[in-house]
Amino acid sequence: MPVDVEKSSLAFQKLNRHLSKLTAKTAPQSVHKFRTYSRRVEALLGELSPELSRNDRKLLKLLACGA
Repeated sequence: MPVDVEKSSLAFQKLNRHLSKLTAKTAPQSVHKFRTYSRRVEALLGELSPELSRNDRKLLKLLACGA
């Protein structure tokens, strides 16, 4: 399935935005939004690169631990 560049860029932007909100205040809603967007980025990376490099696997592991 083709990946929409605009939507994937938006997912990274929102993840970044919610990460900064998470560091400012640890409200349950902030944690929920961060976890949601980290899972979206994780799925997006899986779609873009089925053969993951070592660095990609490290990134996914960090996202999974942070979520």
